[in-house]
Amino acid sequence: MNPTLNLPIDQASMTERNSIFELLQQCTHHMIEQGIYQWDDVYPAIDDVTMDIESCTLFCCRDLEYNIAGVITLNDMQPDEYANLHWNDPLKTKVLTIHRLAVHPLHQGRGIAQQLMAFTEAYAREQGYTSIRLDCFSQNPRAYNLYHQLGYDLRGEVIFPHSTIPFYCFEKVIIPEEKVIF
Repeated sequence: MNPTLNLPIDQASMTERNSIFELLQQCTHHMIEQGIYQWDDVYPAIDDVTMDIESCTLFCCRDLEYNIAGVITLNDMQPDEYANLHWNDPLKTKVLTIHRLAVHPLHQGRGIAQQLMAFTEAYAREQGYTSIRLDCFSQNPRAYNLYHQLGYDLRGEVIFPHSTIPFYCFEKVIIPEEKVIF
């Protein structure tokens, strides 16, 4: 992996909705070209982007020209399919869930996904979350390796209604900022 500069990450605004949706579409087409059929013309949709921006849960990583290089949605909404998995978080009080992590194809390989994940972990600590959960398309080896390398534990797999291919579920237990002991 080729680390990138420490790029700014901040909340998305409604004026960026179309640019973010275009980034997601470009990521979809890029994955399909690689034989990864994780997303399609139906998902993610412009309505997902709109909802994420309106709920202040979509964050953008920007390049040096302040163009959107990557995005991530962070909220506490877990898919119903997560309910039957055995999670590590002993507290199970406040869980942050990652949705729609995407890096523009022209910016991939520069460490932006790692930077978005580091932002997520800092955000989780600041907001008092006890764990971070996410799912990863089982046929997306780059994403799987990223989460594994960042210390996320594989907790099982689920199959969503829109797919017959499993998604791997990962979790990382977080010590909230106020509970860190030095």
